[in-house]
Amino acid sequence: MTIKQRFKRRKRLLLIGIFIGFALFAGMGALENKYPSAVLSAISYAGFFIAFSCVVIFVFAFRCPRCNGRVITGAAMGLSLLSVPRYCSSCGLDFNVPSDEPANI
Repeated sequence: MTIKQRFKRRKRLLLIGIFIGFALFAGMGALENKYPSAVLSAISYAGFFIAFSCVVIFVFAFRCPRCNGRVITGAAMGLSLLSVPRYCSSCGLDFNVPSDEPANI
């Protein structure tokens, strides 16, 4: 598995987390307006926390495995959300070569 594939997989999971978090926040918030309840309010706030946490991780968690420099992803440059650069802008590591590390997230 290449570094680029691992980055794309991580980004996909984070985007799913953002979607689920905002869906919980909006859905439970709308229900809470109609049926006031502390449980619905707590679920709505939990959804907002999940979405906010995923956004923060999405922005700051991608680092080069060689130099530990930040990888500027396509979302930060206004491109596709799943785009990943071909190489590290700090050390020049090619992200398309197979890595020796296990395929964990």
